[in-house]
Amino acid sequence: SISHCNKTDITLHIAADTKYWLYVNGNLAVFEGGLKRGPNPNGTYYDEVNIPYLLFQNGKNTIAILALYLGRRTVPEFQTWWNNEHKDSGKHAIIASGNVCGVELATNEAWRGIPHPAYSNDLMNDLHQNFRFSEPDIVYNASVAKKMEHWTLPYFNDSVWPSCVSHGSAGASPWGELVPRPIPLFTRVSKEQSYVSVQYSSDDHDGDGFKSLGRGDIGGMDIAAPLPTGCCKTVVDCKAACTKLSQCQAVVWQERKQACMMKGATKHIINPLSEYTVYLRSYKRLIAQLPHDTQVTPTVSIPSSAKTGTRIDIRTDSYFTDASWADKQAGLGIPNTRAAYIVDGSDEYESIGWMVGHQVHYSTDVLADIDLASVKVGYYVSGYDTELMPPFECNNQELNTLWRKAQRTLYVNMRDNWMDCPDRERSQWTFDVAMDVHQAFYALGRQATQLGRKWILEMVSWQKVNNNSPGYEPSYAPMSLYAPIPGHWVMELPNQSLQTIAYGFMTFWKYTGDVVTMRRIIPAVVKYLLSFNMNNRSLVIPRTCPGKPHAADVTCTAVWDWCDGESTNCDYAPIDNAWYFWALNSTVMIANSINVTNEDISTISKRAEALKNAFHDEFWDTECNCYRSADHRNRNHGTTNCLTKLDNCTLPDDRVQGLAIVTGLAPTDKWSTIVENVLSLKSANVVMNASTAMEKFVLEAMFLSGHHDEALDRMRYRFGPMIQYNLSTLWEHWETDAVTGAPIGGYNHGWSGGGLVLLSQYVAGLTPTSPGWKTFDIRPVFSGTIKKSCAQVDTEFGIIYSEVLFDERNHTISANTTVPQGTIAKFHIPSLLSSYGPRNLIMKNQETRMSTVAEKVEDSFTIHPGRWCVFVY
Repeated sequence: SISHCNKTDITLHIAADTKYWLYVNGNLAVFEGGLKRGPNPNGTYYDEVNIPYLLFQNGKNTIAILALYLGRRTVPEFQTWWNNEHKDSGKHAIIASGNVCGVELATNEAWRGIPHPAYSNDLMNDLHQNFRFSEPDIVYNASVAKKMEHWTLPYFNDSVWPSCVSHGSAGASPWGELVPRPIPLFTRVSKEQSYVSVQYSSDDHDGDGFKSLGRGDIGGMDIAAPLPTGCCKTVVDCKAACTKLSQCQAVVWQERKQACMMKGATKHIINPLSEYTVYLRSYKRLIAQLPHDTQVTPTVSIPSSAKTGTRIDIRTDSYFTDASWADKQAGLGIPNTRAAYIVDGSDEYESIGWMVGHQVHYSTDVLADIDLASVKVGYYVSGYDTELMPPFECNNQELNTLWRKAQRTLYVNMRDNWMDCPDRERSQWTFDVAMDVHQAFYALGRQATQLGRKWILEMVSWQKVNNNSPGYEPSYAPMSLYAPIPGHWVMELPNQSLQTIAYGFMTFWKYTGDVVTMRRIIPAVVKYLLSFNMNNRSLVIPRTCPGKPHAADVTCTAVWDWCDGESTNCDYAPIDNAWYFWALNSTVMIANSINVTNEDISTISKRAEALKNAFHDEFWDTECNCYRSADHRNRNHGTTNCLTKLDNCTLPDDRVQGLAIVTGLAPTDKWSTIVENVLSLKSANVVMNASTAMEKFVLEAMFLSGHHDEALDRMRYRFGPMIQYNLSTLWEHWETDAVTGAPIGGYNHGWSGGGLVLLSQYVAGLTPTSPGWKTFDIRPVFSGTIKKSCAQVDTEFGIIYSEVLFDERNHTISANTTVPQGTIAKFHIPSLLSSYGPRNLIMKNQETRMSTVAEKVEDSFTIHPGRWCVFVY
């Protein structure tokens, strides 16, 4: 009860296990608050929420919270290890405190609460549950919801609700240390959105809601739910039983034995001699088109003519991943999340569990007593609160499209944490995150940096330092930095962890200059790197499974021998050493930059120097004029006829060549030879083993070697199917469906977006030369492909902007640049122009209108803060 409220917003502190929606007097004040646990193995994040004072009134006020527990207790025990983006505490709870207009607010026994009777997750009992992430499939029963009508308003009578139970004060077990939320609250559009288009369709059927497919059978996918008592003496009974189970997609009937088998997928085997008959369940549906792949909470508005009890299934087009187009149509593949709404007359409903996709599909049984075409559907967009930067542009539309698709992919892969994908796992696989974080510096606003910092701090907070750590720390994998975390995962992927330090942490330092974060993580990184041993040739001894071969996807307690997303024909020894060297080198560079000097850093520096000296002698192969280990070249039953990823290929590994150049292990005088022999499409011996992620380092090696056109040619060739296909996002793997050209794996994988970085960094030429962009290069590349480029970056100093045009006929460059206060840029004259000799320069400050003129400029010139028009001739 409030008597007076100053015109200042109210701040509340709220921690939940796990999600919550907060209402003030019936008005939604917080949409999906809370973060998945945890900042460390035992902790919980808490939100600091600012609530507009206008939502409160003099007199009685009601704060109401809808809380969602991501316990996933219906997941089979053997699958819980896959819940690797959330550490379930084992107990649903919430804690809140604050001062509301002079009145102290704190959760205690005076609060009342009950399970909301309209919500359930009964879909979890079927074959199509997603066991890899923690969000449940949410079902909402509108008829039960009437008991809760107006429950968020002050006049609602909650006197029959039981009092809440106090489990302890802040810091109590099992929720542990409460850590401030390190990222913004999620953003959500204020108004319901309309789809681009909505199409109605209806399956054929035989008059009873099923379509006979004739004689045949459906292998596997049996539904374990018991048949109703007395069922099923007839095929009619069998079909009726199927319609009562949302997971039942088809029935297989054996007339001779009167046997009814219900199936959770529609894939069938036709055999006219079979004694079984297959009947496929038929549906009617609305297919609602979104403008692009995005995170949505779908809505339905039901007409008054709808019959109570009708069930509407809600899912997106990406519901099934990792399967061919035909399999997905048959109900096969790894499932995403979905929802269901059970009708009770006229009503409006928003499904609060977010989904991702290009389309939302609403479906009911074909004979359901509802005119589905008259149902109004819509959606709300929500997501991480950051800006999408204006896109990179050049004169090549394929490259522009690739950049935009990478940006869209990047954004749908961020929410509570950076994800490998939003439709299959939602897990913080650290290799993926390192790729995402680099892209974010070019594609997103500055608030995205906070999600990268959260990842880095979680990585070191979950380090296994003794046998009391999460999972077991065996002697062959000590001081493990492992991922994905947070969650139940326990295995280290050594090359992913090394890539995280080498590329991920170094990139974050280079682009932010965040001294505090780097000082916090250096001790953990040093412990991890020094836990590796070196052999007598100064090469690293890889972390492998005892008694098992060092080969792709070999696993044991605490280690997964991982090479690449494709795990295709990996030449392990040079890859292991390249990642380890890069991690050593990056750690030394960061430590030196933040003035951390000690014996451990000196040891790491010496290891890096010794490894570099040994690498070339150990792995340079004069047969291919490239890097290749003897073990790889001399594989048992090896072949150079490498047509698929299953071949035991002895050809040089393109990933090895890329890493050797990018890390600086390869002498610069070998770079062009490597590119021309192994990486360029012009080579008769070109190798393309790299995954969609590792391709970034192959292409970067080509840019660094000065083979710009060949790099762009290979980029367009490899990513061409993704560029041309009618999706707004990039895929996890190269493989496509032979019939449709659609991706067989997931179609929104952020690790495929390395081209975004390369185009912004090596074509537009924007890159920091000191931590945090205090100094930076504008180094545009012009070639047979590129004649103009435009890019911008959001930094703590402001927007950096560069737009450059090459006049090929007159051999001149015109540019518009923005250099923020506190920074200095160096503009490098492209070699295509400087090859004509020293150039003249005119620079005009667009704000002061003052001009600078210079003659015989050789290679580069400095640009001070301001907005400038530049002309080089």
